[in-house]
Amino acid sequence: MEAVAQQTTSRETYHPLTGEIIPLDEVNELVNHWTEIQEQIRQLRETKDRLDLAILDHVEQPEDSNTAHLETGEHHLVIQFKEKEDWDQKKLSQAYFLLGDKADDLLKTQYKVDKRRWKAFRNTKMTQRHLREAQVLLETARVVTPKKPYITLQ
Repeated sequence: MEAVAQQTTSRETYHPLTGEIIPLDEVNELVNHWTEIQEQIRQLRETKDRLDLAILDHVEQPEDSNTAHLETGEHHLVIQFKEKEDWDQKKLSQAYFLLGDKADDLLKTQYKVDKRRWKAFRNTKMTQRHLREAQVLLETARVVTPKKPYITLQ
């Protein structure tokens, strides 16, 4: 049975869980089925959220990647650890001036930092004092907020 209702005609559709035909010509029946489905979706989402948390108890985020894999023998799960990266605009402004001619290569005009270039820059050993100061300033300007991980079955 598919999880999404299939349309058969303009006057009926299949219930996604039971497979029964739902007539679409009576408004009260239609609304009743709609509210029932909405409640089932809510319950399924809550159950899935609890299962996601239980799965995450068995997985550690790798240091060098935002993706982890979980093999059960029967299933292969891919867990993508999402994060939102924000930057303190005042500190980015200060770093822009410290970086001099390197600023345009690293910072975007609106003081957004290119994630790929930042990873390379922060791991580079700087010999000039003002560039080391900029690295420290940029590191403290970076604010990472974890987001809900995304789990897929492969």
